[in-house]
Amino acid sequence: MTNRAIARLFRELSMLMEYHGENAFKIRSYQTAYNNFRRLDQPIIEMDAEARSQLAGVGKAIAEKLDDILETGTFDTLERFRANTPAGIREMLQIRGIGPKKLKALINNLGVSTPGELLYACQENRLVDIKGFGAKTQANIQKALSYHQESRGKLLYRDALVIDALVRERWSTHLDESPQSLSPAQAPLIAIGDLGRKRQIIEEIRYMTSTDATGMADDLWVILSADDDRVHYQYDERVDVIIDVVADEDLVRESFFQRCDEDLAEEIWSAIDSDDPVEEEEIFELADISYIPAECREYPHLETYARIEELIHREDIRGVVHNHSTWSDGSATIKQMAERCIAEGHSYFGISDHSQAAFYAGGLKPDQVYAQWEEIDQLNDHFADQGFRILKGIESDILADGSLDYEDSVLAGFDFVVASIHSSLQMDEQKATRRLITAIENPYTSILGHPTGRLLLARPAYPIDYAKVIDACAANGVHLELNANPLRLDIDWSWIGYAMEREVMISINPDAHSPDGLMDLEHGLVAARKGLLTADLCLNALSADAMVEVCKR
Repeated sequence: MTNRAIARLFRELSMLMEYHGENAFKIRSYQTAYNNFRRLDQPIIEMDAEARSQLAGVGKAIAEKLDDILETGTFDTLERFRANTPAGIREMLQIRGIGPKKLKALINNLGVSTPGELLYACQENRLVDIKGFGAKTQANIQKALSYHQESRGKLLYRDALVIDALVRERWSTHLDESPQSLSPAQAPLIAIGDLGRKRQIIEEIRYMTSTDATGMADDLWVILSADDDRVHYQYDERVDVIIDVVADEDLVRESFFQRCDEDLAEEIWSAIDSDDPVEEEEIFELADISYIPAECREYPHLETYARIEELIHREDIRGVVHNHSTWSDGSATIKQMAERCIAEGHSYFGISDHSQAAFYAGGLKPDQVYAQWEEIDQLNDHFADQGFRILKGIESDILADGSLDYEDSVLAGFDFVVASIHSSLQMDEQKATRRLITAIENPYTSILGHPTGRLLLARPAYPIDYAKVIDACAANGVHLELNANPLRLDIDWSWIGYAMEREVMISINPDAHSPDGLMDLEHGLVAARKGLLTADLCLNALSADAMVEVCKR
């Protein structure tokens, strides 16, 4: 073990002890050991027991622990504290910038138990109201959490796009510096695999090219391995990027097969009976098949794509619902959110702040709901000349028994109600399904929000019987949310096809807590297109009047 690896064990113990409120003197001794050991030049593993005992800050207790580390790689005290601390908390303690005291406060106030849950709380602007925290601290914690998730091996598609931009910037520089001074158009770098197919979770960042790919190496881009067929880079000692190299004449075919279900690729390619294609779009032209975007190619049979020309597009979206403001846990006013919607070309905006049961998120009590409606009426007068409308909605908690927050007299006044589960998430399939269906059967439910409660790479979905839930939506005229937050993307795209069969409309909702959060609509569109959602079954492709009409039942 390296000195730094040994030092990290003592740092971990000090943080676990501080989190559990242990003796401050002992904590300091382990922190001192961490600081001393990581600065040593001579490897500790090469020292004998006497030399180790002479190191600064090493008393009998730490000397014994060093003996155990060199023999087993760990020591009993550390393992005992690990066993008494949930895995998610241990992981968060390892994230720079949070610390045991801050983490304890966050857990006590927010009930978070994993890095992903804490990241989501940051995105929902929930830390700023906790004593000792503020917008700057929240931003720093969010940055640290994002970096941590980026370093875990798997990435959200959103985060992979950041890496993709860095790769393409470096690739462009590499080509410009090459003897031929090629352009990216002359030497394309094609995203393949998970990234190429725009999957929600990216397990491997891969590309394909027909050009020498070894020239990207520099201080940040380190080559781990390279041969004629593949170059394996590591960016900034934390992200692996793999570039496959093929012959120029094979690039279009090979990359197509890597951006497509294998059976589907075979069926399409076999329909080509003329010239070899020189770009991917030409494959479909030569096969006399409507173009299928890369994110949609998850299904093995061509017959599944009968309505591909009716696929939802960004220009089909006329408004966004399920958004939050400073009335609950958002960071911007309703007016500021509306103005951003206007700038993005929307004709309506649905506000859906939290209901009163979500006290942790500033949920609205009935008198606050009525006050918010008055503000919305005033704003609608203000925006009338622009042809823009703000809809009165709520994200009503689905309570443990499946009932909705608020009395019927309050629920009846909303233009639409998004019904969501936020509490008591530990449910088996039968209980979760029954709870959702009870809410669906409530005559005031318009949209079922994030139906499985999942947070990608952070919290698994509670189990539900998808077919029964969708059938209940069909029977009761309730629409399904595709929550566009990149941490959710819930309902999963794989169930959109069944929802369409049952004529259940899908609402692509950004669940925005800030003006920038409205841009998450794009991630929801990718997921919707992956599920082959057509514009006629997208709720927010309707006009404001039509949307409200189908939400009232």
